[in-house]
Amino acid sequence: MTGSGRKFKEAGFLQKLNSIQGYILGDIQEFPVVPIWFVSVDTVQKWYKEKLLGKTATSARKKIRKLIAALPENLTSVVA
Repeated sequence: MTGSGRKFKEAGFLQKLNSIQGYILGDIQEFPVVPIWFVSVDTVQKWYKEKLLGKTATSARKKIRKLIAALPENLTSVVA
């Protein structure tokens, strides 16, 4: 919901969450072995409601890695 010339719109973000199963996140700073996680939409909604994501539903890499690390193993999967 963000990008060049666009502003964050919460309604659009929440609507988008209702139409997806989750996000696939990869940490490209670990290249050439890039860890990849599937984070469910329920988890993203929880993070957003608890204000763990930024005001525009974005966060820095370090913060996202901490959030992922805090998840129980059964809520995320890792492929390296």
